[in-house]
Amino acid sequence: LENHVKSTLAIGHAIGKVARANDIVSFYREQIGEVTSRIADLQPQPTYYVEKGQKGALHQDETWSKVVWGQMGDTAGGINIADGVIKAGKNGTLTAETVLFRSPQHIFITGSHWVKNPDALSMGYGLDQSKANDILISYKNRLGWANITAFKSGQVYGLHHGLARSLMDFSAIQFMANQFYPDKMQGVDPEKNLIKFHEKFLPVKYQGTWLFKAQF
Repeated sequence: LENHVKSTLAIGHAIGKVARANDIVSFYREQIGEVTSRIADLQPQPTYYVEKGQKGALHQDETWSKVVWGQMGDTAGGINIADGVIKAGKNGTLTAETVLFRSPQHIFITGSHWVKNPDALSMGYGLDQSKANDILISYKNRLGWANITAFKSGQVYGLHHGLARSLMDFSAIQFMANQFYPDKMQGVDPEKNLIKFHEKFLPVKYQGTWLFKAQF
């Protein structure tokens, strides 16, 4: 999170847009604070699993520990089932048995414009949520996945993969925290805040599919 801030300020100084960089950083810190100020020291922490959705439901894809989506899930207050299996700070693929044995309480699949694979979870600008939902719920057809705690309780979600690569990651962190701690996160609307970020700082309008809960 601090590297996001440092790089934004550095770019602002480099191109003579310091005031704008400070505005972005201020907004970003405020949005992250909406999570960290609410979940500090909460116990017990729920377990979660994040998987890249590029390969689709038929083939298990990579996950992360203490970096990228793993770090974001940790910031949101969850316990990553990949920790202790995938080396900290790295990405890799868990065995199917590990996911089944650890039976996470929440599952997040990331989607993007992976047009070369029609089975991928497609999310982002111009992409329909109903089609993404069909792909997302098809993960239940994996061997044994219908018995994972997250699927049995309906705690399965889609998140845009690209959110992890920019200051827009605050919306994904908020979304994850909303699922982990709904009572503590009341009043925080990740999509509304992502729309606000677009309106304040981006040259394009928010539209498409970025974060949602699976509808079975």
